[in-house]
Amino acid sequence: MKIRKLLKSNHGGVLTTLILAGLIFIALTYLPAYFNNHPEIKNYIISWFDQTCVYPKTYELVSIDPRFNLSTSTLRKNLNIALTAWNKKVGTEVFSLTDTPSTKSIKLSFVFDERQSSTLTMKTIKNSIDSGKEDYTSLKTKYELAVANHRQLLSDYNQIFADYEARGKKLEADISYWNRQGGAPKDVYNNLNLEKTSLNELTQTLSEKARVINALVVEINDLASALNSLSKNLNLEVNNYNSSDLVGKEFEEGLYTLNGGKQDIKIFQYDGVIKLQNILVHEFGHALGLDHNISEQSVMYRLNTSKTQTILVSDIENLKKLCPVLDKVMAQ
Repeated sequence: MKIRKLLKSNHGGVLTTLILAGLIFIALTYLPAYFNNHPEIKNYIISWFDQTCVYPKTYELVSIDPRFNLSTSTLRKNLNIALTAWNKKVGTEVFSLTDTPSTKSIKLSFVFDERQSSTLTMKTIKNSIDSGKEDYTSLKTKYELAVANHRQLLSDYNQIFADYEARGKKLEADISYWNRQGGAPKDVYNNLNLEKTSLNELTQTLSEKARVINALVVEINDLASALNSLSKNLNLEVNNYNSSDLVGKEFEEGLYTLNGGKQDIKIFQYDGVIKLQNILVHEFGHALGLDHNISEQSVMYRLNTSKTQTILVSDIENLKKLCPVLDKVMAQ
């Protein structure tokens, strides 16, 4: 009786085992070929377990440290530019902003630390240098114009003075001649007086021109002194900038992490709008599953080095290897 019960109780377990074995055999025998002929179904099933190829991926704006001086509207504008680049290249919407918190969303935050602080410090120094260069250039232009003006005024003065001397000598010679003759005729005498009056007036003109030239010389000397002082200060600032241990230093500008299904993008440092957009394209590229590209022209290159970095064909090819279903999407 006990033996019959044991056999009866094991009957259901044996049957279940046989059915499972049969299903496993069928799966191993027929499913690989089926999935090869129907990759979209394979990718759909995989997507239940792997979210890499699920689109669009949603992201949230978690926090922006106010020290970045970056408004939410400005960030959204740059995000739109950056992520539209991926959407256009892939041919479908791969990223979508959500205002509803979700465990599956990519969390984007801007974290202010010594990296951005150092960047702002160097930017302040550079702006000061650029401003100093502008001041120097403006002052130098003013100095060169003053020198050119002085040169022209001095040339005019010398010509007038040469004419004044020649006419003065001639007048002295004529007066001396007529004195030896015992006097000049009335008309000659009148002409000599007119010439004398004209030369007296010319003396005043030369005196005024000399005053203007002397004042211009003082201005030129002051400008030269200011140029020398500004040049020294500018050289000092340039030397301080070049000798800083921050020049040429590489920072980790952003970081994408995937931990236990939780995705985070943290932005630590950027310098300018183009650099910000490149960082966003780069880190969201990691969120698509891409690794670094060895090409310096790629936005997925390990360093944000150029304003011309972009999404290359090789980046899209790498993405299609991760998600073969994109071949069909991009072919449409």
